[in-house]
Amino acid sequence: MSSNINLDQLQSHTNKATWQRGEKYYRENRVHELTRTDSKITARVKGSDSYRVTVTLKQNGDFSYQCNCPVNDDGSCCKHIVAVAIAASKGESNDAPEEKSATQSLRAFLLAQPQAWLAETLANLAKNDTDIERQLKFQQHLLGATDLASLKKAISTLLGRPRFLDYRKSRDFSYKINELNTLLRQIDSAGKHGECVALSEYALERLIKLYAESDDSAGYMGGEIADTGEIYRNAAVSADNTSKPKPANFLKLLMLDGWNIIPKDDYQAMLGELGYAELERKIESAWANLKPSNVHGHYDAERYTIERLMENIAIQRGDVDLLIRMYSQALHYPGRYHQIVKLCQAHQRTREAITWAERGVKAHPRDNTLRSMLAAMYLQDGLDAEALELLWQNFRHSCTGDNYMALKQHSGNAWPEWREKALALLIKAEQSSNAYYLNAYPGGNARPDCSLRASCLLAEGCVDELRDLLNTHVCQADILLQLARVISKMHPQEATLHMQSVISDCLTHADNKNYQSATSLLRELRTWMPEGTFNTYVQILRVQHKARKNLISMLQVF
Repeated sequence: MSSNINLDQLQSHTNKATWQRGEKYYRENRVHELTRTDSKITARVKGSDSYRVTVTLKQNGDFSYQCNCPVNDDGSCCKHIVAVAIAASKGESNDAPEEKSATQSLRAFLLAQPQAWLAETLANLAKNDTDIERQLKFQQHLLGATDLASLKKAISTLLGRPRFLDYRKSRDFSYKINELNTLLRQIDSAGKHGECVALSEYALERLIKLYAESDDSAGYMGGEIADTGEIYRNAAVSADNTSKPKPANFLKLLMLDGWNIIPKDDYQAMLGELGYAELERKIESAWANLKPSNVHGHYDAERYTIERLMENIAIQRGDVDLLIRMYSQALHYPGRYHQIVKLCQAHQRTREAITWAERGVKAHPRDNTLRSMLAAMYLQDGLDAEALELLWQNFRHSCTGDNYMALKQHSGNAWPEWREKALALLIKAEQSSNAYYLNAYPGGNARPDCSLRASCLLAEGCVDELRDLLNTHVCQADILLQLARVISKMHPQEATLHMQSVISDCLTHADNKNYQSATSLLRELRTWMPEGTFNTYVQILRVQHKARKNLISMLQVF
């Protein structure tokens, strides 16, 4: 695997301006502390702050990236990521010259000082800084480590006790985990796989507990702990049968691991055949001893983990009956019925699938998914009338365009009668809603809302019927927008009025997200209107919303 990023592929993830700023950052020597392995590139980039960039490389040549700057909060590729990618492609760390010079100068000064003075200075620093003290003691234990117990003591000193780490502390702590991982890799590379297994296991137990208590919103700790898990996995796979993880210890780790740090597909390779069989027995025993739970909505982490592990075993065995037995222990969730029905269908157990779907519909009468699943199976069995009744119940509970069209698709020649029945239901709902409004606001003269009926007519393609309806009714902006786009070629003036209504609706909310939506709609509207008329409309918007500086700035493109 190449330890570089495909720059052409990365460039497609961002825009020209961001790419150029990233190139500028690289030329200005802002990338430093660049390190890489076959699967990861990390670096710091100096901008308005010091930002940490991590790029994870995948076997197929793809990659993912992360930066703790605000731009990357939504997953966007930022200039810092671009700068690091370019630096990595050049095969250099690209540390700033002034930083190198300052570091070299400080190092030269320290080398010239008496040993006693250096020892006293470091000891005083350690008194006032627990991190420095922990780091020095870690190195002290490592230098004197001659056995596994001494190495564990060094790791314990480095990591400290479980405690809450805030955002910034978790970032700093990730460097300690990185140092730990370097030590573990050295031990594994020396062929001491058994020692690496024991030390990784020891470290992971501490790290997972600490991770659960910390704020790692930037993902620094998580990435490093994942590396620890990968080292553990590799060492366990390489170890001989006498040095592989003990099933009891392994299960203890799995019970703590709520983040899938240990890959579930590798358990057998990590434990060996006999070890994995023992792990299965322990999981089955733990699952069999679970007490029935009737507490809905209560999350029990231990119970969830045992059930997840048992489910993985059943899936690997292909044991359908065991999976059904497991899923049927939580039938107060309709999703469990979904799982059982799909499982039966996947294994051609059609009659069971129908029976479970029927039970599910009875137990959860408001769940449309179960009714749809059952209707599809009824149709396959030629039970058209029963299926159509289920589809009608779906429409009654949720009058969406999809449910309306499902009725049409399966009613055949009887569609006119079903259509009349469906529209009558919608009209009755509109009248009820309008009556409620007039009762709540006496004297009101607002036109009734026909959004549900409009969405169904639009799904059916009855555009002219919907156009006539909107002469006396109103509907939601998203439906109005869909209609405007459908009729923009044949009825541009009418479509323009609908689009302007949607834009006005956007601008009732004073925030950048809605301003951007309105700007995007204006670009589309521009293609429907004569240029002079469009410019006049935009000028009216500028006058109406002159106090909104961000909006006025966005309108400058027109």
